[in-house]
Formats: sequence, C-alpha cells, structure tokens
Amino acid sequence: MFLVNYIRSYKVRTLKTKFITLYILNVLDIIFTLLYVDAYKFKEGKGLIQTVKYIDFPDFFIKTGITLLLLVILNINMRNTGDKPLFYSNIIIMLSMIFYIFINIGHIISGISSF
Repeated sequence: MFLVNYIRSYKVRTLKTKFITLYILNVLDIIFTLLYVDAYKFKEGKGLIQTVKYIDFPDFFIKTGITLLLLVILNINMRNTGDKPLFYSNIIIMLSMIFYIFINIGHIISGISSF
C-alpha cells in the first residue's frame, strides 16, 4: 500500500525524492554503460556518450552534470506550480523511472551473461 501511495503522490516533497531516485538510476546507467564500453568494446546506443567519448572531459561528469542542472532547474520551478502540472510531472517521472529500471536490469543481465 505504501508503494502505491508513493507512486500516486505528486506533492512537491515526494517529487523531490522521485527526482533523486531518477538521478541515481541515471548515474547507474552511465556507470554500467561506461564499464561495458571500456571492458567489452560494446557500442553505445545513445549519441551523447558516443560524441563525448572523443573529448578530453570525463563522460561521467558531463552527463551527470547536465542531468543534475536540469533537475535543479525543475526543482526551483516546481515550487510555484499548481496541482495539474505536478500531476503530469509525476506521470512523466514515474515513466522515466520505469524506463531506467528496465535499462539497468538489462545492463545487469548483460553483465552477468558476459562472464
């Protein structure tokens, strides 16, 4: 019941914890991707990591920095919104979390099967 209430809740405080969870899932995706790109010479499907791969900046900090900046901007703008935008934001955040969960599960399965 707690999980259902958490998923349905679109209060600002709950959305902030969902943003943190989404950020952690994103960081895990980046870590897994960089491990696989380096260790198994696997080709990255997303363009950002592929393009940044040839720049001297660390990939990890570029992608996490951009994501963190966007989340901070959203967090600041979220304070003065009504219920309807928060409701739709919750739906988008939850769909993104589901997407990243499946991606990370895929990374874990790929990593286990490569041994």
